[in-house]
Amino acid sequence: MNQSADPSLIDSAAVPHRTGPLGESATRLLQHAGPIFAEKGFQGATLREIANAAQTNVASVSYHFGDKLGLYRAVIAQMRSEREKRFPAPVIQTPPAGQPPMIVLRPIVQTILSRMLACDENGWQHRLMMREFQQPTVVFSQIVHEYFRPMFELMKSTLGQLMGPQADEATVHRMVFSLIGQCVYYRIGDPTIPHLLTPSQIDAVMDIDALADHICGVMSAAIESYRHGHFAGDAEPPHDSTQVSVETLPSDSSC
Repeated sequence: MNQSADPSLIDSAAVPHRTGPLGESATRLLQHAGPIFAEKGFQGATLREIANAAQTNVASVSYHFGDKLGLYRAVIAQMRSEREKRFPAPVIQTPPAGQPPMIVLRPIVQTILSRMLACDENGWQHRLMMREFQQPTVVFSQIVHEYFRPMFELMKSTLGQLMGPQADEATVHRMVFSLIGQCVYYRIGDPTIPHLLTPSQIDAVMDIDALADHICGVMSAAIESYRHGHFAGDAEPPHDSTQVSVETLPSDSSC
């Protein structure tokens, strides 16, 4: 007895799907699939629910995208495309010889902050990405490869050139993650910031231009420190008359 397969279980690699400009039904499927995937997750969402919301039939998913996984991949790809159109990756002169680190890093940091902070945290795109981070699907590697690796490679190349040939790969990687960490905090720390600052203070702190200047200044200082040999973890601490001895610190501390 022949049994029809559940379209959501078919391997997208085994099912051909149409390429080229999207038709009306495919566009509607993408528009309605994103919010449903964000609300219920990849496993919880059903093709029938998505098709009903898009006012089309389940077979149209197979026709346009292959299967549920193909549709999910298309939603992710569309999110990336829209984000890159809105905040395109900067073009950095290679090599950035003679340019101050502050100037070279500014467009990179500005782009990262804009992509993170301009996103509506209540929007379905943000919720879908948070779901993917917390409950990764097979698409997670695609997200890392398409969303994050291009900017990671740009930062790695740029920081490596700014730090000079003496910088080993591990040190450059740590510097890249330091830069990313400074930017990411303003997104993941967003729920706590209103409990620490007043609204007017938040407006001043969260200004993207001011944040970019601050982070670039910190990174520039770190790069200059590394260039002058004061960055290694095993470096000898400075010994001068202004250095405060541990014995001179107050014994009663609230920290």
